[in-house]
Amino acid sequence: MRKFYIHSGKGHYIGSTVIVLAENFKDAEIAISKELFASGLSEEALDIKEMKVGNGTQVIYSYGGDY
Repeated sequence: MRKFYIHSGKGHYIGSTVIVLAENFKDAEIAISKELFASGLSEEALDIKEMKVGNGTQVIYSYGGDY
Protein backbone atom coordinates (compact mmCIF):
# COMPACT_ATOMS: atom_id res chain seq x y z
CA MET A 1 0.00 0.00 0.00
CA ARG A 2 1.50 3.31 -1.05
CA LYS A 3 1.63 6.20 1.40
CA PHE A 4 2.21 9.91 1.11
CA TYR A 5 5.49 11.29 2.41
CA ILE A 6 6.28 14.99 2.79
CA HIS A 7 9.59 16.83 3.02
CA SER A 8 9.66 20.42 4.27
CA GLY A 9 12.86 22.42 4.05
CA LYS A 10 13.40 25.67 5.93
CA GLY A 11 15.03 27.52 3.04
CA HIS A 12 16.29 31.08 3.21
CA TYR A 13 13.04 32.79 2.26
CA ILE A 14 10.07 30.51 1.63
CA GLY A 15 11.48 26.98 1.95
CA SER A 16 10.82 23.84 -0.02
CA THR A 17 8.05 21.26 0.03
CA VAL A 18 8.07 17.93 -1.77
CA ILE A 19 5.20 15.43 -1.48
CA VAL A 20 5.55 11.93 -2.93
CA LEU A 21 3.44 8.80 -3.06
CA ALA A 22 5.67 5.78 -2.38
CA GLU A 23 5.57 2.17 -1.24
CA ASN A 24 7.89 2.82 1.71
CA PHE A 25 10.11 5.40 3.42
CA LYS A 26 13.25 4.42 1.50
CA ASP A 27 11.53 4.85 -1.88
CA ALA A 28 10.21 8.22 -0.72
CA GLU A 29 13.67 9.26 0.42
CA ILE A 30 15.14 8.41 -2.99
CA ALA A 31 12.39 10.25 -4.90
CA ILE A 32 12.59 13.34 -2.69
CA SER A 33 16.39 13.42 -2.90
CA LYS A 34 16.22 13.27 -6.71
CA GLU A 35 13.68 16.09 -6.79
CA LEU A 36 15.77 18.28 -4.48
CA PHE A 37 18.86 17.59 -6.58
CA ALA A 38 16.99 18.53 -9.77
CA SER A 39 15.88 21.77 -8.09
CA GLY A 40 19.43 22.70 -7.09
CA LEU A 41 18.87 21.84 -3.43
CA SER A 42 21.18 18.83 -3.15
CA GLU A 43 22.71 20.11 0.11
CA GLU A 44 19.35 20.45 1.88
CA ALA A 45 18.93 18.16 4.89
CA LEU A 46 16.02 15.75 4.52
CA ASP A 47 13.07 16.12 6.88
CA ILE A 48 10.59 13.47 5.75
CA LYS A 49 7.39 12.59 7.54
CA GLU A 50 4.71 10.08 6.63
CA MET A 51 1.35 11.75 6.07
CA LYS A 52 -1.58 10.06 7.72
CA VAL A 53 -4.39 9.61 5.21
CA GLY A 54 -7.96 9.25 6.43
CA ASN A 55 -10.96 7.73 4.72
CA GLY A 56 -12.57 11.02 3.71
CA THR A 57 -11.56 13.93 1.55
CA GLN A 58 -8.19 15.36 2.50
CA VAL A 59 -6.23 18.37 1.27
CA ILE A 60 -2.75 17.15 0.27
CA TYR A 61 -1.16 20.51 -0.49
CA SER A 62 -2.32 24.11 -0.33
CA TYR A 63 -0.24 27.18 -1.14
CA GLY A 64 -1.73 30.52 -0.18
CA GLY A 65 0.70 32.60 -2.20
CA ASP A 66 3.73 34.73 -1.49
CA TYR A 67 2.62 37.97 0.10
